[in-house]
Amino acid sequence: SVLCGTLVQGTHAYRGARAAADDQFDYQMQQLAISIAQGISAIPDPRSPTLAADIRNFDFIVQVWTIGGVRVFATEPRVLISLETPDGLADWSGQDGYYRIVTLREPGRVIQVAQDQAIRSRLAGQFAWRAIMPGALWAPLVLLVGLWLVDRALRPLRRVREQVAERRADDLSPIDDSALPDEIRPVISEFNGLLARLKSAFDTQGRFVADAAHELRTPLTALRLQIQSLARQIDGRAADDGI
Repeated sequence: SVLCGTLVQGTHAYRGARAAADDQFDYQMQQLAISIAQGISAIPDPRSPTLAADIRNFDFIVQVWTIGGVRVFATEPRVLISLETPDGLADWSGQDGYYRIVTLREPGRVIQVAQDQAIRSRLAGQFAWRAIMPGALWAPLVLLVGLWLVDRALRPLRRVREQVAERRADDLSPIDDSALPDEIRPVISEFNGLLARLKSAFDTQGRFVADAAHELRTPLTALRLQIQSLARQIDGRAADDGI
């Protein structure tokens, strides 16, 4: 139960962390596009060292186009993102991979911020693993503690089993249930009741056999005497007849 619960919780936490990470990345892309729009001129200088250094510190690809369709700035010139991407957030498939992209269209320019889905999946997976790692580390400890508690709780029951296994067949004395858990005590109490009923039945049977033997003793004695008398008569007649 602990392992299954941890697995279900971990799966739910992993998916939730992935979704939260995707939302955070989308928010960062949107904020980056707005910051670029507010921080550069209508036609930015692609040789600007400050702008290029700031943007290349992110795992994003930034492109700036003129309204006439000329790309005037690109942090990764080898990746050409189509100018016809829809406004806002969207998924875009290129020749070299799949991207999540935000497009911001302003008078005189188009700003695009994209992130490789492979990078996003890797980073989101790292965030998700960090989210479920505490639970994954705690699960074995909780399992061991649970097993120890169950073992400790069942020790009195094992002692009862050993007592019953070592008993003689004629030992019907009640089992001591003083050290048993509350959950097991009613079972042992009923078992003691069964032993008491068996003892009562065996005692009743013993008394019946004793009484029957006593009652049969006189008739059997008389019958034995009659048989002996008959035997003597038969022996006397045989002697008289010379047999």
